[in-house]
Amino acid sequence: MKKIISVFMAVIMLFVMTMPTSFAVDISARDSTNIECIDTTEEKGIFESIYDLICDYFVQMIEFIISIFQPKEETDGNYYYIYFYTGQYYNGVLPAVVGEEQIMSGETVNIEIPLPEKYGYKFVGWEPEVPDVMPNNDVICVAQWEQLDGFSTIYVDMPEGAFMQDITWTKQEITQEVGTEVKMPRDPIMTNYAFEGWSPVIPSTMPEEDITVTAIWRKKTDVKITWKVRDEEGEWVEIVHYYDYGEEISPIFIIDDWPAFVEDGVYYYFDGWSPELPETATADGVYVAQYYGRPESEGMVW
Repeated sequence: MKKIISVFMAVIMLFVMTMPTSFAVDISARDSTNIECIDTTEEKGIFESIYDLICDYFVQMIEFIISIFQPKEETDGNYYYIYFYTGQYYNGVLPAVVGEEQIMSGETVNIEIPLPEKYGYKFVGWEPEVPDVMPNNDVICVAQWEQLDGFSTIYVDMPEGAFMQDITWTKQEITQEVGTEVKMPRDPIMTNYAFEGWSPVIPSTMPEEDITVTAIWRKKTDVKITWKVRDEEGEWVEIVHYYDYGEEISPIFIIDDWPAFVEDGVYYYFDGWSPELPETATADGVYVAQYYGRPESEGMVW
């Protein structure tokens, strides 16, 4: 069989070398089937299409022959995972997982890969590339990013006491490509104020310039709710909040499952309000926190 292949290859190379034009077939990469037909002739005249067809045919034949004898990795039939991460480890912190898939070794990898997103960057692919066939090991593909040459929307000048949902600072910058839909953060929150929007009005698509916008706040004055609670030292303090009429009342400073204070060897836990707290703000009111005690010897409530 090897002699037949050798003779066939010799005939092909002889035919290519004796053609009226100069062609070369690069088959130096014996471990690959990526064969190229290199045309070194500047002018081929009316025979151009004929020569191209012949060359393409020879390339296909050579690729087929090499693929027959190319060694193939043996599979063990076990299942392995492909993991997709947004980035590398940083200071011991695991990057976000975009997705994962379990596939048997030797099977074709045919999955829908979720595309990650990162503010100020464009996703350009996975490293290493997703294999065509599942190997005998787990595969970790890390997202590769290209920084956008775009412009920024900067959300700034929050009044004292305001905070953005899900983040801990009062300034956020989002960089995007020109012409893309502007991505806005979630609305900020501030006690006793209602968020009314941003000034100036944010465009729907990113212009060719940076944008700086400022939060617009309206002070709530409709309903005054006074909370009377005990601090960590056990002292009574008053906290005043203003709500819009009909707004849901939510005392976020109360932690039900943690001692409010310790006094004379007793843990005191929050046990409701007196009078009972309404769900929405419809009238001014004063509400006093109630507590129950638990001796330190019995331990904390978990």
